[in-house]
Amino acid sequence: MTTILIVDDEHDLSSALSAWLRDEGYSVETASDGRWAMERLLQGGIDVVLLDLMLPFMDGWALLSEIRGRPALEGVRVILMSAARRESALPAGMPASTEFLQKPFVLPDLLVLLRQLPARASMGEFDPQVCERILTSSAWNAAHPPGRTPFDATD
Repeated sequence: MTTILIVDDEHDLSSALSAWLRDEGYSVETASDGRWAMERLLQGGIDVVLLDLMLPFMDGWALLSEIRGRPALEGVRVILMSAARRESALPAGMPASTEFLQKPFVLPDLLVLLRQLPARASMGEFDPQVCERILTSSAWNAAHPPGRTPFDATD
């Protein structure tokens, strides 16, 4: 079972995501700041981190840097979350293996990324624009109309 660590200081969002992801079969833990998240990561057993960029004490960028700088956490996949658009949120030179979700997002968007992570990890580096092309494709947009709200039930 994949274990996800949600790192976000918005308690309502963390709670809603946790409940939904558990219903989808994931094991979920939460942390409200970067320092606590790093302590939990160092204990092991975390496969994926959903990481908000704006956090108290240690922000998402500092935590991402810590994760990338520790060989013991090499296999941990990170999905960054931010209300900012990808172009303004991610600086040039970010590793291609870093995923990004713009808040608010619909839960199926997250599920698509989570289901693709194992395949991507085995392939090594990938083109970060692949996800963007999927999520902006006409087929995806037909299945997920613009009027959907961030926590609508899945189809």
